[in-house]
Amino acid sequence: MELGSSSMSGQVQGTLLDVLKKKMRQTKEEMEKYKDECEEYQKRLQVEVIRREEDLVRYVIC
Repeated sequence: MELGSSSMSGQVQGTLLDVLKKKMRQTKEEMEKYKDECEEYQKRLQVEVIRREEDLVRYVIC
């Protein structure tokens, strides 16, 4: 009986490990997606800051 439960325990552990690996992969993919989005927003923000600074300089000069 122990031999069977040991085999069953190994299968459950293997399945659990597969589920955890899949979840980790999904989490990594989400993290990379959010990182890319963050970088895009940072670029947009920097462009907007530069645009506003240029507008301010034009306003002060005129």
